[in-house]
Amino acid sequence: MRVRLRSARFGSRTGRRAAWLLLATLVAALSPLPAAMAGTGGNTFFLVGCALFLLYAIPHRQAFNWERAPLAFVPTVIALPAVLYWRDPALALYSIYFVAGVLVFLACDDEVVAEFSRLASGLLLLVTIGAWIGFFYALAGGPSLFEIQNPDGRSNGFFLTTFSNWWIGNLIRPAGIFDEPGTLSFLICFIAALRHRLGQSKRVTWLLLLAGLITTSLAHVVYVLLHALADRRFLRPAWKYLAAAAALGVVLLANTELSSSPESDVFISRFVIDEGRLGGDSRTDLLLAALDRTTFDTFLFGIDNDCAVRPMFCDAKGYDQFGETPAGVLLQLGIFLSAAYWFVMFATLGLAVARRSPILLGLFLLLVQRPNVMTFGYSFLILLVIFTVPKRRIRRLMPRSATST
Repeated sequence: MRVRLRSARFGSRTGRRAAWLLLATLVAALSPLPAAMAGTGGNTFFLVGCALFLLYAIPHRQAFNWERAPLAFVPTVIALPAVLYWRDPALALYSIYFVAGVLVFLACDDEVVAEFSRLASGLLLLVTIGAWIGFFYALAGGPSLFEIQNPDGRSNGFFLTTFSNWWIGNLIRPAGIFDEPGTLSFLICFIAALRHRLGQSKRVTWLLLLAGLITTSLAHVVYVLLHALADRRFLRPAWKYLAAAAALGVVLLANTELSSSPESDVFISRFVIDEGRLGGDSRTDLLLAALDRTTFDTFLFGIDNDCAVRPMFCDAKGYDQFGETPAGVLLQLGIFLSAAYWFVMFATLGLAVARRSPILLGLFLLLVQRPNVMTFGYSFLILLVIFTVPKRRIRRLMPRSATST
């Protein structure tokens, strides 16, 4: 699915509007706040936002890739064996978010992608600044000002300038405006990868990546290291300063009361190897549990049709949690329903190997840890980042002022 996006044919005003629509759709789908205020799910915001984008972009941008539009519905066709096996027509709609994401991807041109990257970068920088402020606010003893409920039922507290669904004592893992720290980290990493592919300012990209370390996500750390490998020439003059800053941070932390508190022990244990495993590894047990329950039938069709389209009924049937892992995807959906996920995974890994790209490898690992390819809110972002055009085309298209950020 290597699709070259078309060049813009209209002025930048329409490009900005289209990019704003994309960004608004992303935030409304992934942030729990709009859903809590409107009393509806993020999936509704996502589908409505994609529809509005298509209605605006297709007549105004004239960039829709009509000849490739049928590709969007291939996952629906592949899902038919599972529909027949379970005798459940609702399964045919499981790939609707991926279909919407493909259609949005095909309607994007170079200018919209570059403008979306710039706008998303600015928003995430503001969100991460708020995350740092909220972290120190909580560290100083500041309480949660109010709480909302995430879609998964967990409480999400608001600490002055950031949400967090994880806190112990005065320590929090900031999530920005999203449901959990992992979501914020995931978005930062993917936008950083998009900026790299578009040839946008590396300084801004690295400011975003380093600010995102406040999420204390292990996956974020791994991605940052791989991104650093790709940008080693850019970072070479600054590595001494980065190392000195990291050493200073460790010294300051070691000489505070926080370093010996029970809260910090739990916090730091996420990065400590115990019995061959990192303390923050929350996926291995889920992966092994899913593999243990996988049979030939579940490989093909999934463990239960309710686990694909009716999560509440799935939980009521007493199924153990198999979580966000590739094996969990296979157990939940089967190979027919999850075909789009596996296509993107193999395509990403293949591109990473063919291009010797540490960044694409980092994206592949992120999708191993958070398999969000077919999830509302994520689908078009993942497609834009992995299958977008080479950066040299964006540099020719966009003015210097746009590529500087």
